[in-house]
Amino acid sequence: MADTKKCSACGVVKSLSDFYRRGDRNTPRSQCKSCMEAQRAREADRHAARAAVWRAADPERARASVRISHGRSKQERDEIKSRRRRSPEEYRSMAFGSSQLVLGQSVWLFAKGKGIQGKTAFIEVTEQGVLYGR
Repeated sequence: MADTKKCSACGVVKSLSDFYRRGDRNTPRSQCKSCMEAQRAREADRHAARAAVWRAADPERARASVRISHGRSKQERDEIKSRRRRSPEEYRSMAFGSSQLVLGQSVWLFAKGKGIQGKTAFIEVTEQGVLYGR
């Protein structure tokens, strides 16, 4: 197996340790770590610029949004999070194909609902509920 790979962004041949691993396939990503970090920085700058434009265009709405989100107590935020989760019992009763989810199980789901067609989601069943990821 090759110990090097060519970055699709900068075109430089680098060691495999210079590439992040894909979580879904455990293979190296196409861009090296430095190009990925540069891309993340560009996206963060772009997001900050868009947010600044939004705040400047509607300052009252921006202030109201901050007041709402910062005005909630930790207990209120936790209650909102708990309402978004399903209980382990709800997930145990849901059948996926021929198997059912059990406590401690982690699975990838392929979504078929309207607006999320073709998306995948990683879930894990815990005592506290179902955790979503990726």
